[in-house]
Amino acid sequence: MSALWLLLAVFYPWLRVADPQQELGARIAPPAGYEREPVAAESFAEWLRHLPLKPGRPPVYLHDGPLKADQTVTLPSSTSTWVGEISSSAQTP
Repeated sequence: MSALWLLLAVFYPWLRVADPQQELGARIAPPAGYEREPVAAESFAEWLRHLPLKPGRPPVYLHDGPLKADQTVTLPSSTSTWVGEISSSAQTP
């Protein structure tokens, strides 16, 4: 772990106990046929990729606290399907 990562763990205590398998970069795979771009060590992009997500599919809350009414409109378990649906629906006839 880099010195910057350790410093961030002081300000973000949840980083110290995070499960690497729950990190954003591990849980959300790029769509089929794509790869993640390499990012510089100790960059903001690297930090984002290591942010932990809650295990499973926890409820989604709005920014001001209440539970989001429609829990079905969230990132699906298969992002490649989701991206494919967006791509095909965005095409013009």
